[in-house]
Amino acid sequence: MEGYWIWLAFLALAVISLSIIQLEAGRNKRLLAGYRQMQMDVEQLRGRLREKEMKLDQLQRECAHLLKLKSRNLDLEEELKKTKRSAEYNSSERLQYLESYLARQEQNPSAIFLGTFPPLRLHSIEDRLCRMLEAARFEVVVVSPWIKRQTWNRIAAPLQKFFRRGGRLVVFMRDGNRTTAQE
Repeated sequence: MEGYWIWLAFLALAVISLSIIQLEAGRNKRLLAGYRQMQMDVEQLRGRLREKEMKLDQLQRECAHLLKLKSRNLDLEEELKKTKRSAEYNSSERLQYLESYLARQEQNPSAIFLGTFPPLRLHSIEDRLCRMLEAARFEVVVVSPWIKRQTWNRIAAPLQKFFRRGGRLVVFMRDGNRTTAQE
């Protein structure tokens, strides 16, 4: 009987061992399936990463191209400013302006005379000069021996805008002195 119990214990151990082996095999199959799924996910992520890297390279090339265009744009703007300051450009602009001015001469006076009436507070010379600078296309000529430095200081901002547009200011002062200013 003792051999029977040993054989029965051995059989129980064998059944338990087989059960454990089957459990481990099932677990290994699940782990292997999970591992394969993870490998597929990693490959998909690598594919996405390659796509993103390609898009990033394309964006970098486009950004470099835009920077070149910006640099070229700045060069062209500088060239345009130089051209607008040239005598030929100013002469052609003046001629075109003169032709259009003569065509509408009946409607407008030939010169603008500024007058200030401080006691009546009608307008100031600064206001008129600012409006003239805003309306002028390429040149403003001022003939006045009475404009003071403070007046020019007060209209500095509109004057700078006029210069940035390529405008030119010519001022005739006392004793026939002539001053020309550009930016």
